[in-house]
Amino acid sequence: MRWCHSDSNAAFQWFIVVGGFLSYFIADGCTYSVGILFTEFRALYQYNSAATSILPALIYALPQFMSPFLCPITDVIGYSTSAAWGALFLCLSFLFTSVAKTMELTYFSFGLITALGLQLTYTAAFMAVVSMFKDSKYFGIACGIMVSGGGIGSFATNHIVAWILSLWTLREALIILAAFLLHAWFSAALFYWVDETAIIEKQLRAAHTEPDTIESSAESEQKAIRREPLPYSSIHGDDADVEQHQANVRHRCRFSDITRLWFLCPIFMILTPSTHRPRAQTKARLGDTMNMPEEEENEDCAAKSRALLRNIGDGLVQLFSPKVWANWGFLTFIVSNGLCAAGVVIPWTFIYDYVYQIWLAGVPRDSISSQVYAQLAWYPSLIGLGSCCGQVLIGIIASVINKEASRNKLSIRSGDVDVVEVQEASHSTCCRRFWNLSNLHLLFASICLFNGVATIAFTFLSIPSALDVSSQDLLILSTSQGCVLAFASFMVGLSDGGFMTLLGLMLENEVEEQYFPAALGICLCVTGVFNFVGTVIGEKQAGFRRNRRLPDIQPVSNSG
Repeated sequence: MRWCHSDSNAAFQWFIVVGGFLSYFIADGCTYSVGILFTEFRALYQYNSAATSILPALIYALPQFMSPFLCPITDVIGYSTSAAWGALFLCLSFLFTSVAKTMELTYFSFGLITALGLQLTYTAAFMAVVSMFKDSKYFGIACGIMVSGGGIGSFATNHIVAWILSLWTLREALIILAAFLLHAWFSAALFYWVDETAIIEKQLRAAHTEPDTIESSAESEQKAIRREPLPYSSIHGDDADVEQHQANVRHRCRFSDITRLWFLCPIFMILTPSTHRPRAQTKARLGDTMNMPEEEENEDCAAKSRALLRNIGDGLVQLFSPKVWANWGFLTFIVSNGLCAAGVVIPWTFIYDYVYQIWLAGVPRDSISSQVYAQLAWYPSLIGLGSCCGQVLIGIIASVINKEASRNKLSIRSGDVDVVEVQEASHSTCCRRFWNLSNLHLLFASICLFNGVATIAFTFLSIPSALDVSSQDLLILSTSQGCVLAFASFMVGLSDGGFMTLLGLMLENEVEEQYFPAALGICLCVTGVFNFVGTVIGEKQAGFRRNRRLPDIQPVSNSG
């Protein structure tokens, strides 16, 4: 993973947090508003709940399934490039879904393409913030602020989606949401500075460690003389060879013109891998690029492409490293995190539809006001609000735990201590690091316990019917049972926020630095498996309980 640490640019690091906040706001808003869209898709295609539940299952699972491959690729191509492609795929997926005529096409557009965009957006934001704050005492706070964007996004987006659907049809709403999701491109613009800084620091380290590779001015001048184009008379051969040579020159010129036109627009340039951007190339060959002919420039571009593919291959190979799969602490963490994640996605996905089916059972649809839908949207929104509060709270606690460890790391890296002091400090640091890691494990175990209690309490709460309580205005939050269910939703979200915040800190402590992208991909993939299984099982359980309740509810007669 590319780590960027520059004290002079410390203030700019928080712009990366803003970009991560925006990415999570949009991505989680898209992910956790699928519960409302689930009801609309089922009504549009007239499918049963089991077939329609595949859509939220794909949204929750497919991004994590892609993460083992996308995390190493994101680390190589650049965070801004990954975020830009993620925003583009999110926008296109909703546009394609708005014109899809069958559920099968919706599985592809709303499931596969959306999942690809979500994972690119998530991964870019997460890895960018972790790379900037890894050794900072504000690591926990930065992660908490970043993932709190997801809580705020899921809280706000559920209300936005419910409001849009009250004014437009589902297909029109999808077009509006496509434009909303395209705003994730702003995160790519903020991450651009991270990629440029990483390239510059890599070149500076190479210049200090390999000074012999730097050419002297005399050698550069002689090399420039050798690169001067040969006169026409020096080209030996017949006319066919001359014409072929001229055709190749024209082809290279056209390719260079297209490349310059592509790089002329920043929107297009940010889609290019960071190592292939013109600014990065100019800095990489400072003072030498001006004398480079087009042939060697194309060869240099080809060499960069081969290096890019080689780095991606090396990153994918790390997925199978024994350093990852033989790490029992890491394996225990990803299984525990996956189990708790499966328990959270069930209420987050089906709470809106489940309460809708029971609370409004037997009530004519034309008698339901928009205020009723707004109150129902509060339940998934409160899970998001609880997640936001949990992210900030756990972020502050984790930052306090991580503060002393970061201070010890900085003291060891300082160069003004002798060997004895370093050895003593190293021993002290190991003890303190073990203590801090134990506290971090204790915090994670406490959140797991809290999540289990909140989920079990949420499961056994009863949901009233508007006909049973004789509610005239059909507002569920005016009942005591509705308020208790709202509080339980908030507590479930509070525990989920803790898991999201601790993800980066736990992985950073459990695996070595070079294996972080692979470990992140494996962790998210395992979480995706649990999310998929949890969503499928949750729909069956919700359908069973709903069918058991509905026969006891008599519909309201429409006769005068």
